[in-house]
Amino acid sequence: MDTTLRGVPFAAQITAAAARYHLDPKLLAAVGLQETGLQNIVGDGGHGHGVFQIDDRWHAFAKSAAAMDPGENADYAASMLAGLIARYGGNVHAALSAYNAGSPNATGTLTDWHGTLVGYADSVLLRYQKLGGSGTPLADAGPGRDGTATTASSKGDRFVSFGTTIGSMFNPGGFGSQVINGLMGAGETFAATGGNLGATIAGGLTGAATGSATSTIGNIGNAGLDSAQQSYLNQTNVQEEQQLNFQLQMQQQANMFNDMTDEKSEIMREANTLRNVSMEQKKADTEITKEFIKSIG
Repeated sequence: MDTTLRGVPFAAQITAAAARYHLDPKLLAAVGLQETGLQNIVGDGGHGHGVFQIDDRWHAFAKSAAAMDPGENADYAASMLAGLIARYGGNVHAALSAYNAGSPNATGTLTDWHGTLVGYADSVLLRYQKLGGSGTPLADAGPGRDGTATTASSKGDRFVSFGTTIGSMFNPGGFGSQVINGLMGAGETFAATGGNLGATIAGGLTGAATGSATSTIGNIGNAGLDSAQQSYLNQTNVQEEQQLNFQLQMQQQANMFNDMTDEKSEIMREANTLRNVSMEQKKADTEITKEFIKSIG
Protein backbone atom coordinates (compact mmCIF):
# COMPACT_ATOMS: atom_id res chain seq x y z
CA MET A 1 0.00 0.00 0.00
CA ASP A 2 1.33 3.42 -0.97
CA THR A 3 1.62 5.58 2.16
CA THR A 4 3.49 8.47 0.54
CA LEU A 5 2.06 11.92 1.29
CA ARG A 6 1.91 14.19 -1.74
CA GLY A 7 0.99 17.87 -1.76
CA VAL A 8 0.32 17.88 1.98
CA PRO A 9 1.62 20.60 4.35
CA PHE A 10 4.22 19.34 6.83
CA ALA A 11 4.41 16.03 4.94
CA ALA A 12 7.98 15.33 6.10
CA GLN A 13 7.18 15.92 9.78
CA ILE A 14 3.97 13.86 9.63
CA THR A 15 5.66 10.99 7.78
CA ALA A 16 8.54 10.88 10.28
CA ALA A 17 6.19 10.94 13.28
CA ALA A 18 3.97 8.23 11.79
CA ALA A 19 6.99 6.02 11.11
CA ARG A 20 8.18 6.29 14.72
CA TYR A 21 4.86 4.91 15.97
CA HIS A 22 4.06 2.51 13.10
CA LEU A 23 1.10 4.52 11.82
CA ASP A 24 -0.07 5.12 8.26
CA PRO A 25 1.11 8.68 7.46
CA LYS A 26 -2.13 9.27 5.57
CA LEU A 27 -4.15 8.47 8.71
CA LEU A 28 -2.10 10.91 10.79
CA ALA A 29 -2.41 13.55 8.04
CA ALA A 30 -6.18 12.96 7.96
CA VAL A 31 -6.34 13.74 11.70
CA GLY A 32 -4.43 16.98 11.06
CA LEU A 33 -6.79 17.88 8.22
CA GLN A 34 -9.78 17.27 10.48
CA GLU A 35 -8.31 19.31 13.34
CA THR A 36 -6.96 22.39 11.55
CA GLY A 37 -6.82 21.76 7.81
CA LEU A 38 -3.10 21.13 8.49
CA GLN A 39 -2.53 24.67 9.73
CA ASN A 40 -0.19 25.42 12.62
CA ILE A 41 -2.55 27.49 14.75
CA VAL A 42 -3.95 28.01 18.24
CA GLY A 43 -7.67 27.17 18.37
CA ASP A 44 -10.46 25.87 20.59
CA GLY A 45 -10.72 29.08 22.56
CA GLY A 46 -6.95 29.24 23.01
CA HIS A 47 -6.66 25.68 24.37
CA GLY A 48 -5.84 23.73 21.18
CA HIS A 49 -2.20 24.06 20.09
CA GLY A 50 -0.56 23.33 16.76
CA VAL A 51 -1.50 21.29 13.72
CA PHE A 52 -3.08 18.52 15.80
CA GLN A 53 -4.70 20.80 18.43
CA ILE A 54 -3.11 19.33 21.57
CA ASP A 55 -5.29 20.56 24.46
CA ASP A 56 -3.44 22.44 27.22
CA ARG A 57 -6.17 21.52 29.71
CA TRP A 58 -5.04 17.88 29.61
CA HIS A 59 -1.50 17.89 28.25
CA ALA A 60 1.41 19.78 29.80
CA PHE A 61 3.19 19.49 26.44
CA ALA A 62 0.62 21.87 24.94
CA LYS A 63 1.83 24.65 27.24
CA SER A 64 5.40 24.37 25.97
CA ALA A 65 6.95 26.16 22.99
CA ALA A 66 7.45 22.77 21.35
CA ALA A 67 3.69 22.44 20.91
CA MET A 68 3.82 25.00 18.10
CA ASP A 69 6.64 23.16 16.32
CA PRO A 70 4.90 21.10 13.58
CA GLY A 71 7.33 18.21 13.93
CA GLU A 72 7.06 18.00 17.73
CA ASN A 73 3.30 18.47 17.54
CA ALA A 74 2.94 15.67 14.98
CA ASP A 75 5.15 13.40 17.08
CA TYR A 76 3.03 13.97 20.18
CA ALA A 77 -0.21 13.39 18.25
CA ALA A 78 1.18 10.21 16.67
CA SER A 79 2.20 8.91 20.07
CA MET A 80 -1.25 9.62 21.50
CA LEU A 81 -3.03 7.98 18.57
CA ALA A 82 -0.74 4.93 18.67
CA GLY A 83 -1.42 4.50 22.38
CA LEU A 84 -5.17 4.71 21.82
CA ILE A 85 -5.09 2.19 18.96
CA ALA A 86 -3.16 -0.21 21.17
CA ARG A 87 -5.55 0.43 24.04
CA TYR A 88 -8.60 -0.40 21.94
CA GLY A 89 -7.15 -3.55 20.41
CA GLY A 90 -6.38 -2.09 16.98
CA ASN A 91 -9.80 -0.48 16.56
CA VAL A 92 -8.87 2.69 14.65
CA HIS A 93 -12.41 4.09 14.72
CA ALA A 94 -12.58 3.79 18.52
CA ALA A 95 -9.10 5.34 18.87
CA LEU A 96 -10.07 8.33 16.71
CA SER A 97 -13.25 8.88 18.74
CA ALA A 98 -11.24 8.79 21.96
CA TYR A 99 -8.63 11.18 20.50
CA ASN A 100 -11.37 13.74 19.93
CA ALA A 101 -13.85 13.17 22.75
CA GLY A 102 -12.13 10.92 25.29
CA SER A 103 -14.45 7.97 24.68
CA PRO A 104 -14.21 5.19 22.05
CA ASN A 105 -17.98 5.28 21.59
CA ALA A 106 -18.42 9.06 21.30
CA THR A 107 -19.71 10.66 18.11
CA GLY A 108 -17.46 13.64 18.75
CA THR A 109 -17.27 16.81 16.70
CA LEU A 110 -19.68 16.78 13.76
CA THR A 111 -18.59 17.73 10.24
CA ASP A 112 -20.90 18.58 7.34
CA TRP A 113 -20.08 16.33 4.37
CA HIS A 114 -22.26 17.45 1.47
CA GLY A 115 -25.28 18.07 3.66
CA THR A 116 -24.77 15.07 5.96
CA LEU A 117 -23.42 15.49 9.49
CA VAL A 118 -20.65 12.97 10.14
CA GLY A 119 -18.99 12.09 13.46
CA TYR A 120 -15.32 12.82 14.13
CA ALA A 121 -13.91 9.34 13.47
CA ASP A 122 -15.95 8.83 10.29
CA SER A 123 -14.91 12.25 9.03
CA VAL A 124 -11.21 11.46 9.61
CA LEU A 125 -11.58 8.16 7.75
CA LEU A 126 -13.27 9.97 4.85
CA ARG A 127 -10.31 12.36 4.71
CA TYR A 128 -7.99 9.35 4.85
CA GLN A 129 -9.69 7.94 1.76
CA LYS A 130 -9.45 11.29 -0.04
CA LEU A 131 -5.70 11.26 0.65
CA GLY A 132 -5.51 7.94 -1.18
CA GLY A 133 -5.80 5.62 1.78
CA SER A 134 -7.57 2.35 1.14
CA GLY A 135 -9.15 -0.25 3.39
CA THR A 136 -8.49 -0.06 7.12
CA PRO A 137 -5.53 2.12 8.14
CA LEU A 138 -2.50 0.33 9.55
CA ALA A 139 -3.32 -0.61 13.11
CA ASP A 140 -0.01 -2.14 14.23
CA ALA A 141 0.64 0.93 16.35
CA GLY A 142 3.65 0.79 18.62
CA PRO A 143 3.66 1.87 22.26
CA GLY A 144 2.58 5.48 22.62
CA ARG A 145 0.93 7.94 24.97
CA ASP A 146 -2.55 6.94 26.06
CA GLY A 147 -4.92 9.83 25.37
CA THR A 148 -5.47 10.71 29.03
CA ALA A 149 -3.05 8.80 31.21
CA THR A 150 -0.06 10.69 29.82
CA THR A 151 -1.13 13.79 31.70
CA ALA A 152 -1.15 12.01 35.05
CA SER A 153 2.15 10.29 35.87
CA SER A 154 4.98 8.38 34.23
CA LYS A 155 4.26 5.51 36.64
CA GLY A 156 0.74 5.26 35.23
CA ASP A 157 2.09 5.31 31.67
CA ARG A 158 4.46 2.44 32.35
CA PHE A 159 1.71 0.47 34.07
CA VAL A 160 -0.71 0.90 31.14
CA SER A 161 1.96 0.11 28.53
CA PHE A 162 3.01 -2.98 30.50
CA GLY A 163 -0.62 -4.15 30.70
CA THR A 164 -1.11 -3.59 26.97
CA THR A 165 2.04 -5.52 26.06
CA ILE A 166 1.31 -8.50 28.31
CA GLY A 167 -2.36 -8.47 27.33
CA SER A 168 -1.44 -9.10 23.70
CA MET A 169 0.01 -12.46 24.80
CA PHE A 170 -3.45 -13.73 25.80
CA ASN A 171 -6.30 -14.68 23.49
CA PRO A 172 -8.83 -11.79 23.24
CA GLY A 173 -11.81 -12.44 25.47
CA GLY A 174 -10.02 -15.09 27.58
CA PHE A 175 -9.71 -14.83 31.33
CA GLY A 176 -6.03 -13.90 31.06
CA SER A 177 -6.93 -11.00 28.77
CA GLN A 178 -9.65 -9.89 31.19
CA VAL A 179 -7.18 -9.90 34.08
CA ILE A 180 -4.74 -7.76 32.10
CA ASN A 181 -7.55 -5.42 31.06
CA GLY A 182 -8.55 -5.15 34.70
CA LEU A 183 -4.99 -4.24 35.64
CA MET A 184 -4.90 -1.72 32.78
CA GLY A 185 -8.09 -0.09 34.01
CA ALA A 186 -6.73 -0.04 37.56
CA GLY A 187 -3.44 1.45 36.37
CA GLU A 188 -5.24 4.20 34.45
CA THR A 189 -7.38 5.04 37.47
CA PHE A 190 -4.33 5.22 39.74
CA ALA A 191 -2.44 7.32 37.16
CA ALA A 192 -5.29 9.80 36.88
CA THR A 193 -6.43 10.02 40.50
CA GLY A 194 -3.37 9.09 42.58
CA GLY A 195 -5.54 6.92 44.85
CA ASN A 196 -4.60 3.83 46.83
CA LEU A 197 -2.77 1.55 44.41
CA GLY A 198 -3.54 -1.69 46.25
CA ALA A 199 -7.26 -0.98 46.42
CA THR A 200 -7.31 0.16 42.79
CA ILE A 201 -5.65 -3.05 41.57
CA ALA A 202 -8.04 -5.13 43.68
CA GLY A 203 -10.96 -3.36 42.04
CA GLY A 204 -9.52 -4.06 38.60
CA LEU A 205 -9.11 -7.77 39.34
CA THR A 206 -12.64 -7.93 40.74
CA GLY A 207 -13.95 -6.44 37.50
CA ALA A 208 -11.95 -9.01 35.51
CA ALA A 209 -13.47 -11.83 37.55
CA THR A 210 -16.94 -10.83 36.35
CA GLY A 211 -15.93 -11.97 32.88
CA SER A 212 -16.40 -8.65 31.08
CA ALA A 213 -13.19 -7.18 29.73
CA THR A 214 -15.02 -4.22 28.25
CA SER A 215 -16.79 -3.30 31.47
CA THR A 216 -13.53 -3.73 33.38
CA ILE A 217 -11.80 -1.05 31.36
CA GLY A 218 -14.85 1.13 30.85
CA ASN A 219 -16.23 1.05 34.39
CA ILE A 220 -12.98 0.97 36.36
CA GLY A 221 -10.40 2.65 34.15
CA ASN A 222 -12.44 5.25 32.29
CA ALA A 223 -14.70 5.99 35.25
CA GLY A 224 -11.68 7.08 37.26
CA LEU A 225 -10.38 9.15 34.36
CA ASP A 226 -13.77 10.72 33.67
CA SER A 227 -14.15 11.54 37.38
CA ALA A 228 -10.72 13.17 37.52
CA GLN A 229 -11.39 15.14 34.32
CA GLN A 230 -14.81 16.24 35.56
CA SER A 231 -13.32 17.33 38.89
CA TYR A 232 -10.68 19.35 37.05
CA LEU A 233 -13.30 20.97 34.82
CA ASN A 234 -15.46 21.81 37.84
CA GLN A 235 -12.50 23.46 39.57
CA THR A 236 -11.68 25.37 36.40
CA ASN A 237 -15.29 26.55 36.06
CA VAL A 238 -15.34 27.74 39.70
CA GLN A 239 -12.08 29.64 39.20
CA GLU A 240 -13.35 31.22 35.98
CA GLU A 241 -16.62 32.21 37.70
CA GLN A 242 -14.70 33.75 40.62
CA GLN A 243 -12.49 35.65 38.21
CA LEU A 244 -15.54 36.86 36.28
CA ASN A 245 -17.22 38.04 39.50
CA PHE A 246 -14.05 39.86 40.54
CA GLN A 247 -13.83 41.59 37.16
CA LEU A 248 -17.51 42.54 37.41
CA GLN A 249 -16.98 44.03 40.87
CA MET A 250 -13.97 45.99 39.64
CA GLN A 251 -15.99 47.28 36.69
CA GLN A 252 -18.83 48.32 39.01
CA GLN A 253 -16.39 50.17 41.28
CA ALA A 254 -14.85 51.87 38.24
CA ASN A 255 -18.33 52.93 37.07
CA MET A 256 -19.16 54.30 40.53
CA PHE A 257 -15.90 56.27 40.58
CA ASN A 258 -16.63 57.67 37.13
CA ASP A 259 -20.14 58.64 38.21
CA MET A 260 -18.78 60.37 41.32
CA THR A 261 -16.19 62.18 39.21
CA ASP A 262 -18.87 63.32 36.76
CA GLU A 263 -21.08 64.50 39.62
CA LYS A 264 -18.21 66.41 41.20
CA SER A 265 -17.42 68.05 37.86
CA GLU A 266 -21.06 69.08 37.46
CA ILE A 267 -21.10 70.63 40.96
CA MET A 268 -17.92 72.55 40.16
CA ARG A 269 -19.46 73.84 36.92
CA GLU A 270 -22.55 75.00 38.78
CA ALA A 271 -20.40 76.71 41.44
CA ASN A 272 -18.44 78.53 38.74
CA THR A 273 -21.68 79.64 37.11
CA LEU A 274 -23.02 81.00 40.41
CA ARG A 275 -19.74 82.80 41.07
CA ASN A 276 -19.86 84.42 37.63
CA VAL A 277 -23.47 85.52 38.21
CA SER A 278 -22.50 86.96 41.59
CA MET A 279 -19.60 88.91 40.07
CA GLU A 280 -21.86 90.28 37.34
CA GLN A 281 -24.39 91.32 39.96
CA LYS A 282 -21.71 93.14 41.95
CA LYS A 283 -20.63 95.02 38.82
CA ALA A 284 -24.22 96.04 38.16
CA ASP A 285 -24.69 97.22 41.74
CA THR A 286 -21.50 99.28 41.50
CA GLU A 287 -22.71 100.96 38.30
CA ILE A 288 -26.09 101.72 39.86
CA THR A 289 -24.40 103.24 42.89
CA LYS A 290 -22.20 105.47 40.70
CA GLU A 291 -25.21 106.67 38.72
CA PHE A 292 -27.10 107.47 41.92
CA ILE A 293 -24.19 109.52 43.30
CA LYS A 294 -23.99 111.47 40.07
CA SER A 295 -27.72 112.20 40.11
CA ILE A 296 -27.67 113.75 43.59
CA GLY A 297 -24.44 115.62 43.09
